[in-house]
Order: sequence, then C-alpha cells, then structure tokens
Amino acid sequence: MKINEWEEFLRSGLDGMKPRSGFAFVDGSFDERMHAHGVAYFCVMLAKKRGLNTKLAYCMGLLHDWGRIYGEDFTSSHGKTGAESLKEQVKAWGDFTHTEQAMLLDAIEFHSKKKRIDGPYAEILKDADLFERAFSLGDLRYEAHPKKEGRLLNVLEEFELQRNGKGS
Repeated sequence: MKINEWEEFLRSGLDGMKPRSGFAFVDGSFDERMHAHGVAYFCVMLAKKRGLNTKLAYCMGLLHDWGRIYGEDFTSSHGKTGAESLKEQVKAWGDFTHTEQAMLLDAIEFHSKKKRIDGPYAEILKDADLFERAFSLGDLRYEAHPKKEGRLLNVLEEFELQRNGKGS
C-alpha cells in the first residue's frame, strides 16, 4: 500500500460521513481532513526527530480520528472505536509487521489519553495531535491549554519554540 492509498482510504471515509450538527472539536472546528493531514505531518516530524519509522508515524497520524470519521464516535472513546474498526484493514494492507500494526493501533486507541504515558509511537501521536490543534488555532501558548500544558510545553521545547520557558 502506498501513502496515497492511505489518503484515499481516509477520503472515502470522510466522503461517507453523515451531515450532523455537532462539531468534531471542542473549539467548534469541523475540518477532519485538514486535522488528519496536519497530525500526520507533525507525526513524521516527531518520528524523524526521535529516530522512529516515519511511514508508520504518517499512517497513524492520518488515521488517528477514524473512530470519529467512520465510526461517527464523537466521544472520548473514538480512539478505541477507530482502532477496532481499522484492525483488519491495517492487516490487509500488508505494509507493516505484526508488531508495527499493534503499535499503530495502540497509538490510535490511546491518543486521547494525553495524561498517561504509552509507547513511543503513541506518544508521538498524542504530541502531534495536541500540537496540530494548538498550531492550527494559532495559539501555541501553553497557558491557553491548561489541562495539557506540560505535554504542549515539552513539544514546543522539542521544536525549539520556547525562549526562557515561555512561548516565542
């Protein structure tokens, strides 16, 4: 499977979404495609920086909200919903070893659990998901994200976007 095939898979899910009045994100935004690609790109950047598999990172970033997109699950359990519904598809693609498939699905399942620490790929996805939301909203101040300030501050420091402990 090529990266453009993963993107087509995402697009097919997005195109099949039912119109609804709710929003995917607390801030009221509703662009899952933009968010998915943004998270995928930040996953690649973090994976490269941390010496991990960028192809695996891109795929998990692209599909991390599959529970929202395909499963129409807008709860905090959407990661689990997405991981469960992607299991057979990820296996069928044949792009990843059994271990990589498990890491990808675990990362997707636990990406909303920002307070807990999981494996390196899950941590990349959590960091990229948070960073993309802050970045796309144009507000990288960790004070604006009080529940996640420690994680966001660490990501900002990793990208060297901090001066004297404060946002640039």
